[in-house]
Amino acid sequence: MLAQAAFGQTPSRYNTAWGYRKSITINHAQVSGSVANFPVLFSRTDSDFKSVANGGKVGRTDGGDILFTSSDGVTKLNHEMEQYNAVTGAVTAWVQAPTLSPTTDTVLYVYYGYSSADNQQNAAGAWDSNYKGVWHFGNGSTLSAADSTASAINGTITGATAVAGQISGAAGFNGSGQYIALSAGTASISGSFTVEVWASPADYSTRSIAGSRSPSDASLDFKFMNGTTLHGDIGNGANWLTVAADAALTYNPNSWYRVAYVVTTSGYTIYANGAQVGSGSLSGTPLLLDSSHTVRIGQNGYSSQPEWFKGSIDEVRISNVARSAAWILTGYNNQSSPSAFYTAGSQESAPSGTVPFTVSSVPTGRTLTVDGANCTAPCTFSWLPSSSHTIAVSTTPQAGTTGVQYAYANWSDGGAQSHTVTVPGTPATYTANFTTQYFLNTSVSPVGSGSIVPASSWVSSGTSVAVSAFAGSGYQFTGFTGALSGMGSP
Repeated sequence: MLAQAAFGQTPSRYNTAWGYRKSITINHAQVSGSVANFPVLFSRTDSDFKSVANGGKVGRTDGGDILFTSSDGVTKLNHEMEQYNAVTGAVTAWVQAPTLSPTTDTVLYVYYGYSSADNQQNAAGAWDSNYKGVWHFGNGSTLSAADSTASAINGTITGATAVAGQISGAAGFNGSGQYIALSAGTASISGSFTVEVWASPADYSTRSIAGSRSPSDASLDFKFMNGTTLHGDIGNGANWLTVAADAALTYNPNSWYRVAYVVTTSGYTIYANGAQVGSGSLSGTPLLLDSSHTVRIGQNGYSSQPEWFKGSIDEVRISNVARSAAWILTGYNNQSSPSAFYTAGSQESAPSGTVPFTVSSVPTGRTLTVDGANCTAPCTFSWLPSSSHTIAVSTTPQAGTTGVQYAYANWSDGGAQSHTVTVPGTPATYTANFTTQYFLNTSVSPVGSGSIVPASSWVSSGTSVAVSAFAGSGYQFTGFTGALSGMGSP
């Protein structure tokens, strides 16, 4: 007989200053095909995610210490925190996963429990460069039309209201005069593009979900019709390329549907709830938006027949590429049922046997970088003796109040501005020393009447500065005025 025990190596930790982490195992059966830089929805209510004051483990009351890593437990991933509730422990975040596999489960980690951490999210970085607009529409209590991507195409709300959505909050429309306008200024999206949206119609009437037929016509619009059809029109900005981009879809009022139009120069594909429901060919350069075509959510943009939407719309996305069928279906699986898409593991605490290690600054409150993450000094970590970590001052000088700045001087251990330290076996403090500098503003009055030396500049505290004035032709020096005269110190 043979008995064999198998052991797996526990992934390293991002930083032991974060007291806790959980694994997030993404079910490969929910991934339709290999996708890269994919925005995974992490939506979970967990008592461990409550703030410390509410009996949980999250260090910051805004959830800012929450971060995500790849499967190695170390490589930090970009994420956007759409919503955090410190009382209930509800987290709604979008995490950019490097890759998702349809054959092997993907593991990520969520870290939390570090009250001194700077806010860890990078909202725009959670969305790949092909996303030109992502709108979440707030938290259900307050409607927001802010764009989460670097494009910053922030919408203008006309009448729409905050309602509960498929994911956190949504925009509500009453079917008469309410819409959200997304104007891209001088930007243009044409050729290949994808528009995705969650929509819940309130009835069976013809209701335009979105369109860009304003102020000029012949671009894009799509709508629900008669409880049986998705209808779309696609143009090049001057002429229609097709007015029958249609698909059969039996839908019911007050139910959520994920609708996507994927458009290229040769055709279009229509998806509903992740499945392809229609397609067709066309010839030309389709136009989504430009300076003469503003996307309107809740109507088609055509002034004489806007076909106002009645119901709720959530999670609108615009990409300047044709997203793949795998991307569309994987996104639907993730967003329609997050609990089926991934499994959260049990809470893992930072290793025991650690010692307090503090990085401080003089003066206090300066921004330091520890293992690649910023913190506002003083910052205390729980680290294992003999482990190695990097401490640094990444930014110098650092701004203070008006007329004051702080320039890096040295570390108390004599190390370089960025250097590696080995944790001792007893509590330790390493201090970054800064020199306080004041802005010396020098000028002559009236302008052109002479000169003054030195020119306006930053001066370190305790430095003596000789100031000299020289009268120009036709002028006589009469004295110095201002905050300082003779010998003085700020």
